[in-house]
Amino acid sequence: MPAETCALPPPVEALLARVRRGRSLLVLDYDGTLAPFRADRMAATPDPALLPALGRLAAAPRVRLVVLSGRPLAELERLLALDPLPELWGVHGWEHRLPDGRRDDPPLPASLASTLDAEQRRLAALDPARLERKVATLALHWRGVEAQAAQALQEQVAPRWRELAASAPELELRRFDGGLELRAAGRDKGRAMRELLASEPAGTPACYLGDDDTDEDAFRALADRAEGDSGDTTLGVLVAEEARPSAAGARVAPAEVRLLLDRWADAAGAPPAQPPAAPASDSPGASALGES
Repeated sequence: MPAETCALPPPVEALLARVRRGRSLLVLDYDGTLAPFRADRMAATPDPALLPALGRLAAAPRVRLVVLSGRPLAELERLLALDPLPELWGVHGWEHRLPDGRRDDPPLPASLASTLDAEQRRLAALDPARLERKVATLALHWRGVEAQAAQALQEQVAPRWRELAASAPELELRRFDGGLELRAAGRDKGRAMRELLASEPAGTPACYLGDDDTDEDAFRALADRAEGDSGDTTLGVLVAEEARPSAAGARVAPAEVRLLLDRWADAAGAPPAQPPAAPASDSPGASALGES
C-alpha cells in the first residue's frame, strides 16, 4: 500500500497538511526511535528500513532534519549511516554539529567538569561498559544486566548521585531507559527544542519523535509553543507500543516510524529514494547480482 494512503494519528495528519505548504522542522531521537535498544550501545545501529526515508529527508531542501540524542556526537557520527549527516545535537543539547560539520557547542562550566571527573575517578573500579563519561554527564548503564546485578549497581551509585544533585543546583539526576544519569543542569532536550523553534520562521511546522522520559522535555517545549499557535504547527510524537502519560500530542508504534518518515518526505516533496548501486562487474559476462 502506498505510504500516502496509510493513515497516521489525526494530529500527525493535520501537521503533514501544513508540511506540504513549505519549510518544516523534523527532530528525531536516536535510541528507541531510530535504532532498537541493544545491550552493547555501539551495536545500536539505525533500523535499515528507515534509511531510505532518512536519506530522502536529509536531501529535501524544504526539511530541516535534526537528530537530538543523549548520546555523544562522536557516537552519532559513527552510527548514523547517512551521507551527508544531518544536523546533530548530542548529550541532550550540550554538543551541536551543524550539517557542514562545524561545531557550536555550549560552554560547560569548569567546576561542573571537575565534579564529574572526580565522580568518575571515585567509580573507576566499575566496568567501563557500565559507567559512561560524556562531556556534561555521567551515565550508569544496566541494560542487558541480570536484575540482581542491576539492582546492586543502582544501590552502589544512586545514593551518592542523589546527594550530589540535591546539594548542587547545577547538577540533576535523571533516569533513562536502561540507566541513570548525573548531568549538568541548564540544558536538556526541551531547551534544545526551544532553540530550534526560535531559529525557524514563525509558523514553521515542527515535530519531535521520541520514546523515553528525557524526550518529555522536548514534548513539553512543543506543547508550550502549541498553546500560543493559531493552528496545528507543532507536535510531539511518542514512539511506544502502548499509550502512557506523556506531554506528546500523538503516539505511533515503533513499526509506524517508517511510515511517518515516508509520509513527511512525500509531503515535503523530497526526491525519491535512490536504489542501491549495482556491484561492480569484473567481467563483461558477469551478472549484476554476482556469480554464485
